[in-house]
Amino acid sequence: MHAAEGWRAKIEAHIGLWRSLKFSCISIRTGSGWTNLFGRCILSPENPEPSASISPLVETENVLALSGQLPIERLPNLLQNLMQDNIFGNDVGFRVRLSLGEDRKGSWYPARRQDRPFALRDLGVDFSAWVASYNGPGVLEVLAGRFENDIDESLRVTNPPFDGLSGLCRSMGIRRPAISGGNADFDLIAPIPIRFCTVSQNLSKERLYISVELSATADLNRAAVSSIYSTNQESHSLGRLSEWKAASHGNALLRETDIDLHQNKGRLKVVLSYGGTLVELHDHYLSSLDSWARTCEFFDPELNRSKELNDERGKMRVESLEMSALRLLGLIGLRTVWFGKQSTERKPDILACHDYRDGRKALLLVECTEEDPTAKIAKVSHEAESLRHFLRDDASIVIPMIFTSGECSAAESEQAGSQKVAIVGADEVRAIFASFGRGRDLERILNYIEGLSVGNVSQSILHQS
Repeated sequence: MHAAEGWRAKIEAHIGLWRSLKFSCISIRTGSGWTNLFGRCILSPENPEPSASISPLVETENVLALSGQLPIERLPNLLQNLMQDNIFGNDVGFRVRLSLGEDRKGSWYPARRQDRPFALRDLGVDFSAWVASYNGPGVLEVLAGRFENDIDESLRVTNPPFDGLSGLCRSMGIRRPAISGGNADFDLIAPIPIRFCTVSQNLSKERLYISVELSATADLNRAAVSSIYSTNQESHSLGRLSEWKAASHGNALLRETDIDLHQNKGRLKVVLSYGGTLVELHDHYLSSLDSWARTCEFFDPELNRSKELNDERGKMRVESLEMSALRLLGLIGLRTVWFGKQSTERKPDILACHDYRDGRKALLLVECTEEDPTAKIAKVSHEAESLRHFLRDDASIVIPMIFTSGECSAAESEQAGSQKVAIVGADEVRAIFASFGRGRDLERILNYIEGLSVGNVSQSILHQS
């Protein structure tokens, strides 16, 4: 079977997806006719214009560039012409051959399905596609002694002008191989006009959001999505797209849904098919943490060490607590500076900052202690008030905090809250880590800390709306 026939057999069951044929072909004069240099025919879901035809975009003494559109009904005729080494047959007034002659023919590669990333890389088509490719004679052989510089110069003075052969290829959507060592080629491309638009995880609700973009020609009852968990190969049918919610984005038609996640570890393969044909496979990494938190786990697996406010003993204990507090504040996304003993007049150890979108700032003054935290309340409260006077910025907030590695009692928290100071001990750190990296933004964590500073010890980040 000829490769063009094999390609047609692959797409036959889905022929209703396409309405027209889009051509781009650059050929070189050889003798009394033309020989293909670079060309392609792409099946399109767009309806053809009533006057759809193939016409010259460029015609010089040595270069002929043809482009245009034909109705899908002309596909059988096109394939018959290609099998006879003639691209357009009688559809245009130019005879364009694939090869240089009977004894110098190239070869067709068998039809293949090209996954979306590779179709985009190799063909400039952002869909999975069925492709059949012709590999012809060497480019230099087709050029037959003509210099590319001469061809480039002739194309720069055409109307409209093009920046040489490379510019002409780009304007026609053709991926041009290197002139030296490359071969003439022609591609038959049938993009399957349906693809994943979004596959994203809602960490806070433990759900997966999926949207699929498709053409108006797609039969929603033939398009389906399923999922496979890598850990135990548990699979689920997510239904046909006809059952999903309709949506749109610009001119794109979308179908979308969201599903409960059965696992939050490993990988989830989301499979998009059409009429029993695999269209796209999306490999989604499952985690209960966002990408920033997972990146932090590269340094501290499961953040076990970061969750411990202090694991040092002796004279390094206080400094280690300061480093632990600094690391925690940095993990949740605050800008931090550690002053420690370098600050004047023994100011608080750490300054942390968050910039709100409206220009306001949240400034955290952090004092670390291994002693009775209530002994530091008056000092850090006074320093916070001094900073407010120093800044003279009523739009920003200053939150004084005390970090301690021990448990903090309700009475201690209430005493601190009476002076608008937040005490963060082991329980509070666990509450912050329970929310960290699970789809709850930094501002919710700041609301939690601010709640501590007014004695709201029962506030939970996890249940904030």
